[in-house]
Amino acid sequence: MSNSQPSLILVLNCGSSSIKFALFDAQARPLPHEPLWHGKVQGIAGPAPEYSDSGTAQQRIHLDHEHPHTAALALIQARIVARLDGRRIVAIAHRVVHGGSRYFEPTLVTAGTIAELRALIPLAPLHQPFPLKAMSLLFEQWPGIVQVACFDTAFHRTVPKVEQILPLPYSAWERGLRRYGFHGLSYDYMSHVLPERHGDLARGRAIVAHLGSGASLPPRAG
Repeated sequence: MSNSQPSLILVLNCGSSSIKFALFDAQARPLPHEPLWHGKVQGIAGPAPEYSDSGTAQQRIHLDHEHPHTAALALIQARIVARLDGRRIVAIAHRVVHGGSRYFEPTLVTAGTIAELRALIPLAPLHQPFPLKAMSLLFEQWPGIVQVACFDTAFHRTVPKVEQILPLPYSAWERGLRRYGFHGLSYDYMSHVLPERHGDLARGRAIVAHLGSGASLPPRAG
């Protein structure tokens, strides 16, 4: 493909029961908050999975019972390819729940990165495996596209150490058990958008909550 083609960034949020996706204009400056197109497959592990996107109403779909996540990702890839219309995907950004004590910034994905993040699965067993599986599959299927991992635990990395230590024996801290803070990508987004929408009101003290299938209030982030 020619480098003169319009460029897109694909964002994937792969969970245990859903995959959400969005396409953004990579050439827009500043990068837009709103996607050009987005959608999701939900109920992946259940008896009645569904697909929807910003141009298609929710509809029942069939997924391979033995490999439902692989099938869901393949369906999303096919829908995306059908909409490219001469454009090309130049990067794929993945939401990863856990970056452990090492990964705090958006990180270029390699086979080594995937192996290190796989070691963190015991810290987030319901969430961590699925983006890593998607990364591996996309390396095989779209090998020329850069992949980047973005971590939910990164936003809270600046909380004081005393607030990170859980009321457990110190040996637990030495094994990596601590208060990491989650939904960080959501809070990072809100930290940028709230001042844009509410001006000085959002630059003072504010209580922010992430409410959904998972819910949290952030610790003080420095």
